[in-house]
Amino acid sequence: VGIGIGVASLTTPMYVAEIATPSMRGTLVTVNGLLICFGQFSAGMVDGLFETFDENDGWRFMLGLAAIPSVLMFIGFLYLPESPRWLAMAGKSGEALDVLRTFRDTDREAQEEMVEIMDSLATDVSMEDEDIDSRSGSNVSIEMSGNVGLTGSGTKKSSFSQIFDMLSDAPTRRALFLGCGLMVLQQLSGINTVMYYAASIYEMSQFNEKTAIWLSGFTSLAQVLGVGMSIRLVERKGRRTLVLTSLFFCDTFALWIRLVILPCAYLFVTS
Repeated sequence: VGIGIGVASLTTPMYVAEIATPSMRGTLVTVNGLLICFGQFSAGMVDGLFETFDENDGWRFMLGLAAIPSVLMFIGFLYLPESPRWLAMAGKSGEALDVLRTFRDTDREAQEEMVEIMDSLATDVSMEDEDIDSRSGSNVSIEMSGNVGLTGSGTKKSSFSQIFDMLSDAPTRRALFLGCGLMVLQQLSGINTVMYYAASIYEMSQFNEKTAIWLSGFTSLAQVLGVGMSIRLVERKGRRTLVLTSLFFCDTFALWIRLVILPCAYLFVTS
């Protein structure tokens, strides 16, 4: 289950980003995150119902029903094409253009986006070529038949060489450290611990098992509201403001919960 969730968590937003139109790309990736949070909330509510009506065997249904959305997603993906970018990287440029024509309003939009994809890949090739200092050795051509060709020289470097090249470039290195730093802060804030072990945390706070399951579901609801609010505000307030605000509230409320709410809840339950 963990491996499947990990693979889907990585590939789904990547596929959505590569198949969506440029104007809808950011929105659809964000909505994907919102639906994940909503799914966690829905799962918590379903778990609460099973615990209420079948305390002994309810956990079996909790685990078994998780297969239903997985099967639906599997069947749905059987009818979806590969993403255009992956097809272009695999040397199947004609198929990539056909996919774009299917998901774009006009043939011109599909061809223009195909040029952008091939241009991006050409840049990657020229950057990896030790004998070429610019992209002068790469070109993109689209024929009337829909075949797209990329020509260029260069030997693909190993992953370690690519990582070293990224760390050697100052702007890329700063962006990499910033992105990784934000992810580290997010993990160190303990949000995953709270989301994954919410029921156990509530039980250790002296709530009974049934109440703990319901409360864990409503904890996921808070995340749904937070993501929904960020979707509405991200264009108005900016990314940096939202990140700083969210980090402030994470730290403040984490201390408040640990130092005030949980001790008060414990005294209330045991009194």
